[in-house]
Amino acid sequence: MKQSNLHFQSNPDLNIYYHQYTPTDPVGVVVQIAHGMVEYKERYAWLCEELCSRGYDVFINDHRGHGKSVNGSDVFLGEMGEDGFEEAVSDLEKLSRIIKEQFPNHKHVLLGHSMGSLLSRRLAQKQNILLDALILVGTPSPSILLPLSVAVVGVLKKLGLIHQYDIGKIFSKHPRVRRFGGGLRGSWLCKNEQIVETYMNDSLCRFNFTSNSFYNLLVGARRCFSRFEKVPKDLKVLFVSGADDVCGDFSKGVVRAMECLEKQGASGVVVKLFSGLRHEILNEKNKEEVLLEILSWLKGVLSDKSL
Repeated sequence: MKQSNLHFQSNPDLNIYYHQYTPTDPVGVVVQIAHGMVEYKERYAWLCEELCSRGYDVFINDHRGHGKSVNGSDVFLGEMGEDGFEEAVSDLEKLSRIIKEQFPNHKHVLLGHSMGSLLSRRLAQKQNILLDALILVGTPSPSILLPLSVAVVGVLKKLGLIHQYDIGKIFSKHPRVRRFGGGLRGSWLCKNEQIVETYMNDSLCRFNFTSNSFYNLLVGARRCFSRFEKVPKDLKVLFVSGADDVCGDFSKGVVRAMECLEKQGASGVVVKLFSGLRHEILNEKNKEEVLLEILSWLKGVLSDKSL
């Protein structure tokens, strides 16, 4: 296994940093990973290494405004820049093209967690990149209140009344979350207290989204869930979430997200919910069980005996 630390130019003022994991015995499949909001690529080292040890080539980048993908001026931690959500989708597409150039005959799988699942859905909607499978982990759920949220946050942004948003604090106020972990701060993330403590003390996970970036995220989510957007009808999709994930409205929202994707044209959609698990399902103590479920589904849809 080999890990390479690389970057590409998003625009003349911003580099996007990414890791490439190269297996010793490749199986001909690339897994591209899109991380979530207020985190960075190194938090997925275990997943990347596990996939690579099984023969998968793996790529993961820091989204703009996260990790190393900052420039200190208009893009910094929590600020993704003008139209930052759509620009982050474009960054994913740029990395996808790098992958296609390097591995033109490999199958291409995109795995997105949380905000990364929305970015991944948006990339699939654009249909500029041929994807063989899409895996959406800890995905947010569509809500009838989303258009209102876009309008309200847009007005507050324009008036300059709110400058930043702490998404963790928002989720922590949910009545069901308050009953998690005996009051442990950040318990909405997962049941693994060591992971929660590490996250809460990590400076690269302790920033807030600016009002501009939060507004663009909501607009991006609205586009992801729009009935006017379409995805390839033959796209195979797996939703994987914890049944106690507040981001997925405790399972109900994941089902709504699946139904939304089916209305957008996808025909091969599967949902797998894990009882008792929360948002960061790939950081729970039984994460190996989750990974094996993903790999089992992936081998089936790719129909490759070598896997």
